[in-house]
Amino acid sequence: VSRNLFSLYESQRKDKRPVSNRINEQKELEDEFINMELLAQDAIKRGLDKYDEVSSNIQLQRNSILVTAIINELREQDPITENQLQSEYNLKYKQTIPLEYSTRHILIEKKPKAIEIIKQLDKGEDFSKLAMQNSTGPAANEGGALEWFKQGDVIPEFSAAVKQLTKGQHSNTPTQSRYGWHILLLEDTRQGKVPELDQVRDRLKKEIHTRRLELYIQKLRKEADIQVLSSSIFQQEIVKF
Repeated sequence: VSRNLFSLYESQRKDKRPVSNRINEQKELEDEFINMELLAQDAIKRGLDKYDEVSSNIQLQRNSILVTAIINELREQDPITENQLQSEYNLKYKQTIPLEYSTRHILIEKKPKAIEIIKQLDKGEDFSKLAMQNSTGPAANEGGALEWFKQGDVIPEFSAAVKQLTKGQHSNTPTQSRYGWHILLLEDTRQGKVPELDQVRDRLKKEIHTRRLELYIQKLRKEADIQVLSSSIFQQEIVKF
């Protein structure tokens, strides 16, 4: 057994196992590794590695390790440059600065009651007061005031209704969702804040790596001869290169 194999085992195990005596940690790891190797060799002698379940598990573990290796190699061969990262940032954030909305909200269970409240608003009744008196929403105690939000942060029905309003305007008709009937007041709008590049650097890198890997897999699939064999019991893919 190579020393490199033990070194790999050591690095993976040191932070994952309690050690009764830190002074003897190295000896404990060596004994544990030797015991594992002896048991593994004995299992092979008994032919256990030929069992379907064991063999399949070995193959899955092997494939998983190889996938990690090829992903790491692809990233090393084509590292993401600062210019590429900046371009991704500009495309994702600088060109699509979101509009944010400040609203108040009254949630009513039945439509007729919602219509009646809108009539009161049309007569000049205070929105906050009506929200505190009638809304079943969690913001009722705050007069229906909601935190600033942007499209996509709220349910589609709510989002669509807000887009139809101008500053200071309340809903002319109630909007239905699975929660009930909504009456909205648009108090203000503002341009959303764009995060700094360093704040989203890791996320952008992950997205670029993921996109590149998807394209690479598509290339491999086009080049491969993939035959899907089916039966009433199982399905499997056989890939020939």
